[in-house]
Amino acid sequence: MTDSQTKQIQAIQALLAERRKYEQWIAQLEARKESTPDHVFVKVHGDYVVRLTEAQAKLTSETGAVQQLASVLQSSLAGHERAVGEKKDERSEAELRASVGEYSEKEWDKLRAKLDGAIADLTGERDTFQRELETLHALLAEAAGPVPSVQKEAPSPPRPSASLGKVSDAPALRSSTVTVKPAEPFPAAPAAP
Repeated sequence: MTDSQTKQIQAIQALLAERRKYEQWIAQLEARKESTPDHVFVKVHGDYVVRLTEAQAKLTSETGAVQQLASVLQSSLAGHERAVGEKKDERSEAELRASVGEYSEKEWDKLRAKLDGAIADLTGERDTFQRELETLHALLAEAAGPVPSVQKEAPSPPRPSASLGKVSDAPALRSSTVTVKPAEPFPAAPAAP
């Protein structure tokens, strides 16, 4: 891989670490929900969800380049698979020719060493491409993993709390819909005599 490609992979790894950090914070926050005032919980939870969403958006934007790299590696891997197969066929053919006497023992030893070396080199390159491709697929799978359910859940209804904050402190409360029952009409005022 080139330095540029390595940097792209490192950027995705850093974004994945950032996403995991926010997921962990949200999980820890959920564990403290009952002992935290509602308005404080809602504010901090909202902040973490925003950060998590931003990290996921960055991650999604970075994965395109890595998907292209994975596609290039897949093509290279396929090419190396063909090349290894061709060299193995070439070696088998040379071995057959040597066994029927077309090549002398010395010629066969020289040709076998050359072909075995080429097969070993191609196999090593193929294995490197395979490992890199597996690494990229693992990164892409983690990056494309399901968005944590905390983003999809609506905040739970407010609990009674000893310390109630102002409505402006609780973003979820400001946006809540309240149904108001219309009041009974006032009786008409008596007519003046």
